[in-house]
Amino acid sequence: MIPSIVLLGPTTVGKTDIAIALAQKLDGEIINCDKFYLYRGLPSVTGIPDFSKHPEIKTHLYKVLAPDQQCLTHKEYAKEVKRIESEIRARGKLPILEGSYHQFVKSLLDNKTQYILIGIKLYSERILKQRIRKRIDMVLTERAGIAEVKHCLEKGWRDTYIMAKGSVSKPLLLYLEKKLTLAQAKDLAAENVLRTAYKAYDKFLEIPGVRWFKNDSSVIESILNHVEKHKV
Repeated sequence: MIPSIVLLGPTTVGKTDIAIALAQKLDGEIINCDKFYLYRGLPSVTGIPDFSKHPEIKTHLYKVLAPDQQCLTHKEYAKEVKRIESEIRARGKLPILEGSYHQFVKSLLDNKTQYILIGIKLYSERILKQRIRKRIDMVLTERAGIAEVKHCLEKGWRDTYIMAKGSVSKPLLLYLEKKLTLAQAKDLAAENVLRTAYKAYDKFLEIPGVRWFKNDSSVIESILNHVEKHKV
């Protein structure tokens, strides 16, 4: 049996595509490990993965909270994952957790469950900035993100968790309240996402037992070889 896999790393390094490839190769199901992907209704703002092209892959803990709900606590998240992992194992599948929230990852490790910890290395600062800026520009140029935040305001959800804590939602909120220009909101959102990426990477580096991989053309093969060594 292969222990459950935790695929971790900062935002925009390509974890989701790798998780999909691993799920296809290893007959797995994907569990979200990112706090903002728990929310539905703001797909552009959160950057939540689109699994519609892979209906054969079952996913869990995506879009399970409304925008006005509090985020799961670390203990609540770990309890939910334990339940979902048991269901996945009962189907003869492999649980693959994927995300960038270090506190959720640490909550799983506190349960003493055995995991294969796989980290995806951070790009160079130049490439990371380019990828983040491209994402922010796309969200704001298409206006979808602005419409999502505006909808939350109209619903009276200004002071909810996702609006107050979101790297992208908070600048858009300030823009809609005319406290920032659109250009300023873009810059602030990009700065927030970059800072969050570096913070996550630093926190993940503190976790022992993580095997780090560069996201290159051989990454899937390299990870599969590593996973093979952990069969029990």
